[in-house]
Amino acid sequence: MRPFLETIEVTPRFEEYLPAIDRTPRHTTAFLFDLNARLTREIQHIILMEPGVQTPERLESRRGSCRDSPWLLVQLLRRLGLLGRFVSGYLIQLKADVAALDGFSGPAADFTDLHAWAGVYLPGAGWVGLDPTSGLFAGEGHVPLAATPEPASAAPVTGLVSPCEVEFDHQISVLRIHADPLVTKPYSEE
Repeated sequence: MRPFLETIEVTPRFEEYLPAIDRTPRHTTAFLFDLNARLTREIQHIILMEPGVQTPERLESRRGSCRDSPWLLVQLLRRLGLLGRFVSGYLIQLKADVAALDGFSGPAADFTDLHAWAGVYLPGAGWVGLDPTSGLFAGEGHVPLAATPEPASAAPVTGLVSPCEVEFDHQISVLRIHADPLVTKPYSEE
């Protein structure tokens, strides 16, 4: 488990961020939810097409991709003495069967894309996913392909090529085979 505790050299801003984390005693899940939600509020999500993961320097600019924020969260978890890992895979979001009674109903159409999130190891529960892009725990729509101590080990494609002409294209789609409607209304007292 040692690789999941290793930290990298960080900026002074990161070092200032650590003591500001609320360590008021509470349930572990509440602490993790609050830390994850704080990153969501404080780091603006941006889409970056260049490869790789930025270092926790993203705290300086307060902007990061879905690869950057999880790596920042992993480093925070490790500095707090928790095992943290980087997870890469797909995020599948399905259109709700019926509109929510209150709040956001979710995407207007079924959607999937490559995504990354963090994982923290909790004794008795195992690895628990945290998605600092949304501020939520990872759920059934988070489909992991790789979970590693560092982002470079989770790259979908690596290697070298000699100069050549190529057209690269990819498509990710969701096809529902069968889905029972989800219960979205509260159960009655009966």
